[in-house]
Amino acid sequence: MEIHADTEDSVGSGISYNMNAVKALIIFFLYYIVQFLTGLLAGVLISLFFIFVSGHRPDDQEFVSFIGRLDPYILLSSSIVSAIFLLMLVRHYSSHLIKERSVKGIALSTGKKHEIISAFLAGIVIALVYAVATNIIFPPDPNTKFGPITEMAFSNNASRTIWLIIALILAPPVEEFLFRGVLFSGFTVSFGIYVSAFLTTAIFVLVHISEYINYPPALTGILAIALFTVFMRIRTRALGPCIAAHFGYNLFIAALLMKLI
Repeated sequence: MEIHADTEDSVGSGISYNMNAVKALIIFFLYYIVQFLTGLLAGVLISLFFIFVSGHRPDDQEFVSFIGRLDPYILLSSSIVSAIFLLMLVRHYSSHLIKERSVKGIALSTGKKHEIISAFLAGIVIALVYAVATNIIFPPDPNTKFGPITEMAFSNNASRTIWLIIALILAPPVEEFLFRGVLFSGFTVSFGIYVSAFLTTAIFVLVHISEYINYPPALTGILAIALFTVFMRIRTRALGPCIAAHFGYNLFIAALLMKLI
């Protein structure tokens, strides 16, 4: 397959590429700030509700247990709110770039059917190779503590269901829109396509550090899917195949974890 860089996408197109690295990073940080603040606000409101209902200030152990049971719901609500905020912010900043399919656009497009199918299958293969290789070469210790999101898969039914919603419904489209859409667009305008691919991948891996800090081999799977999705972003000029690959990867990992539970 051939990759076309199209470093002069704006020539003759009449499109103003007002996205750049600074604006992309502002959107990126605002997204995570909103996610954090939403979770924090939910925690404060829950604390006040607990005190109001119980009629007393809970001790530390009682409160931690109460919050722990509601953590998945807080995470889900903050993820949904921040995703809506992200879309609104991008529409305000650069609505004309959302469906622009050049490497300098955000490329929110489905792409071709065969590209989506092949990307989905490739995502599954990447997850399969990662799972087999790490379990043969670096089998995890039974006491290994995985990242907070993955740990939800090993919790009660409610936490597991929320984990599946986040992993399969929210994460693929939202993360691809943010990383291979907004960040890739802004970095490409400012630094060029190849530096953009490197920076986008590096930031994606860094953001997921909690998922591999206690089990470093998990880094290989995250890096592999990040590299493949940025390749598909360049190759297809659409986020659809990137989302499909991300979904296929997460789907296989989810199926694997569900089988292990």
